[in-house]
Amino acid sequence: MYEVYKEGSPVLMLPDEAPLLPGFSVERLVNAGLVKRAVLVSCRRTGHTLFQLPSSDALSVVTVSKATCSECGISIEDEKVEEAYVPTQLSASLLEDGSWLVTCMHAVLRELGLPESEIAIAPATGDGDAHMIANVCGESFLFVLRDGDLTPSFARRAIDLSLETKSTHLVVVATGKIQQEGRVRLLDYARRRARGGQDMAVLMLQDAGAAMTEILHTFERVSQRVIAAQLCELDASIGFNVSRMIITRSQLLQKAPLKLAAFSS
Repeated sequence: MYEVYKEGSPVLMLPDEAPLLPGFSVERLVNAGLVKRAVLVSCRRTGHTLFQLPSSDALSVVTVSKATCSECGISIEDEKVEEAYVPTQLSASLLEDGSWLVTCMHAVLRELGLPESEIAIAPATGDGDAHMIANVCGESFLFVLRDGDLTPSFARRAIDLSLETKSTHLVVVATGKIQQEGRVRLLDYARRRARGGQDMAVLMLQDAGAAMTEILHTFERVSQRVIAAQLCELDASIGFNVSRMIITRSQLLQKAPLKLAAFSS
């Protein structure tokens, strides 16, 4: 989204376009000051926005002037004109520094039960990338976030940041397409760490909100391994697997409310 907006292509929702998400409302975005109505004039050849005007009256002023397109040379009145909702300056700033993606991932981590004290958010870089670190059972998860494609260069930056922060695990979240070369770089990095004796989880996710289940499973796997390692000496002394008992009890307690809710319904 950030990349498209930065390149000058229209990031918009047509007034008659149906909501794409349950509970989504353009009016709510307007009331929050995130989008506004506008008239867009775009080049028919390149698709780039030429003018963003506040009303059709302003468009009349431009067409009367006999202005021509700077990209293809034809008259402005012959270019593509559409009424749309466009980002305000507030939403543009959120897109630019990736704040919305950081907020979304922070909400996911808090919903998974991580306390605020175990989450550290790095300052915005201003290029649409962001990162944060979460501590789970003494192991650090580096989250590298990008409002755009998971490109090879972004994968390289994520790997460098992982080495710099000495994080135990790496979670890469991109809102766009996961490019094959970027995926291969991250998988190769995970294999190198594994060959070095490090049990490192490397996740590649395309949606921070929808990734909750996958992140939860990774957190559970890591916490179970840590518990087992800490209790292994106790297992040997009392003659049975204490860590397995604790983990099983925890899983049963998690499932109990679900069964009760199903019975009540």
